[in-house]
Amino acid sequence: MEWFYKGLSGLLLLVYLLIIGRYLKKHKKQQESVGAAMLSNNTATVLLVITLLGFVVPQGLYVFTNLLDWATIVTSTAVRFAGLFIYQLGLVLFFTSNESLGSNWWSAPEIGRNPHLAKETIYGYMRHPIYTSVYIVLIGCMMVSGNWFIGVCSILPFTALCIIRIPIEEKVLQRKMGDSYADYRIATGLFLPKFFNRGK
Repeated sequence: MEWFYKGLSGLLLLVYLLIIGRYLKKHKKQQESVGAAMLSNNTATVLLVITLLGFVVPQGLYVFTNLLDWATIVTSTAVRFAGLFIYQLGLVLFFTSNESLGSNWWSAPEIGRNPHLAKETIYGYMRHPIYTSVYIVLIGCMMVSGNWFIGVCSILPFTALCIIRIPIEEKVLQRKMGDSYADYRIATGLFLPKFFNRGK
């Protein structure tokens, strides 16, 4: 039965790579349009690359070899299919979050030329749903494969990326939007929706 989960993990990996490819093209177009004006952070870029490799390489080893069998966790079929559902939920949140930003989506810690807070969308409840969606996808893939090493290799560097990059992004937004962003931070959660005590 493990062959089925390896095939399913391979399919999820392919979908992930196609999605990343789409946004890499978008990132390239942004670089060409704004050049050096876009804020960059070398440490965050390195961690992003490590996160991608930490997800893709172990997943590939799991799918095509037996080298990661030592890290397999004995899990039930229900848990693995729950992982598939969680993965799909993460993708839905990822696309919804990106589309909600419209022209204000940026691959670097910067914002578009006509910034707005998109309070009528998921951003009205949480400030970083894209990062949340990536966590959900990574957890889902780990559950499908039943391999804890796959999760560790991707979740740890991604967490480090969030710790470094999110404060940079929020400083940029605070600088661009002033008091309105300060009020927005009070009214929203960081990674999870905030429904109560939302301030203004």
